Amino acid sequence: MVSTWRQNTIDIHDVAKDAHLWNHAYKASQWGFKMATTISNSAKAAKRATNVSLAENLLAEAKKLRINISKAAEAGVALAVAEKRAEIWLKENWEAIQSSNDYVEKHGLPLEQFRMF
Repeated sequence: MVSTWRQNTIDIHDVAKDAHLWNHAYKASQWGFKMATTISNSAKAAKRATNVSLAENLLAEAKKLRINISKAAEAGVALAVAEKRAEIWLKENWEAIQSSNDYVEKHGLPLEQFRMF
């Protein structure tokens, strides 16, 4: 099948819309991760003992590699918190993001006339 150049091109507005959404998601995840790590790494943060069940082979490998299980678990929980916060943020702000994307689709990118590419 012969494809034409037009079929193989990418619509810049689709790229801009996707980039805009991913920019919001990235900022939300970075904010969530920063908040989670700030909370978990705080020198004043109180520690609380808890029981965690891990796969035996994973635990054995971590011990063999001299990984601090508590720190690794804390980092994993901090990451899960950041991801969940980003997910919640996206759900809460979906309408605003969609509205922004609709504006870009209808009117083009703001200041597009000044772009050098």
